[in-house]
Amino acid sequence: MSANHTARGAWTVRLPGRVSFRLRRRGLGYGLASAAAALAIVAVLLLVGAYPIAPPDVADALFYGTGERLAVHFVTQERLPQAVLALLAGAAMGASGAIFQSLARNPLASPEIIGFTSGASTGAILTIAFTGGTALVAPGAITGGLATALAVYLLAYRDGNDAVRLVLVGLGVTAMLGSVNSYLLTRSDLRTAQDAHLWLIGSLNGRGWESVAILGPAAALLLTAACLLGRRLRMLELGDEAAVGLGLRPDRSRLALAVVGVALCGATVAATGPIPFIALVAPQIASRLARIPGTGPGAAALTGAVLLGAAHLVSGRIFPVAVWWSETFPALALAEPDSAAIGVPVGATCSVLGGLYLTVLLVRRWKAR
Repeated sequence: MSANHTARGAWTVRLPGRVSFRLRRRGLGYGLASAAAALAIVAVLLLVGAYPIAPPDVADALFYGTGERLAVHFVTQERLPQAVLALLAGAAMGASGAIFQSLARNPLASPEIIGFTSGASTGAILTIAFTGGTALVAPGAITGGLATALAVYLLAYRDGNDAVRLVLVGLGVTAMLGSVNSYLLTRSDLRTAQDAHLWLIGSLNGRGWESVAILGPAAALLLTAACLLGRRLRMLELGDEAAVGLGLRPDRSRLALAVVGVALCGATVAATGPIPFIALVAPQIASRLARIPGTGPGAAALTGAVLLGAAHLVSGRIFPVAVWWSETFPALALAEPDSAAIGVPVGATCSVLGGLYLTVLLVRRWKAR
């Protein structure tokens, strides 16, 4: 392997087998900073909670499996798998959002807006309703996402794909699938409906290593594929004629990228339930901060991991802060002391934060006119 410095703060890295790629200095710095932020969030997640654990006890439980029995349980069986799952799910959704926003050339073309997340949810609910369990949720969610993607593509296709038409069709499909999901819940028995409803909120609370086992292998394979296909994604952003001139087959490349994006979305929904706005926000933040051309799946994945990890941390501190506020200002009490151990589902937190981000973005664009 060799690396040559090129103009504008970039290196050209050459690997054996005539494989080369360009590594930008700012993109590398952003990637290292994002990775460091993700590790810092994991460290904080292991420390804080309803049962606070000191850093030395966390280190003993994490690296040696020794120490107080309760501390070992919380670190290794609850907090660590949830932290790992947050990073994996955030990375998967960030990369998925980058793929579809780039393919559609529209910043609103994220999986939850154009219906793919709702399709994955419908597939998962059908699996839960007909099997009475969650053992086959993963294939059901991925199948539902792929079927919805095909339906949206066929409905939006007319003399080529139009970004606005794709988003509008996706919004309509999302609304219809939301009604289907509600109907399926009303026709299910009480226990199945309750399980499905809790799953639909999108949460990391109560998740363990079994959820990591669902998402981990899929995320490792699909994120690698997304990064390897990132060069094709940048070529497609230049237009079909330019892509063909560079030796690319646009239709095959779009199909491969779309399958990877939908599979990333479906695997995440299967493991955590639908978590909104990460796929919408992560690629845009990565593009602004890293200042990379186009929407890179790698940078978006790192950004999504940091965002979901931070959202999970915030979700776990909402009720403790509300209890502290109530004890400090009794006249403005927000929560009872017994509610300090309650964790807000991260899907609800992402909905609020993502809605605020989208509102600010729309207001800024409106003022810029």
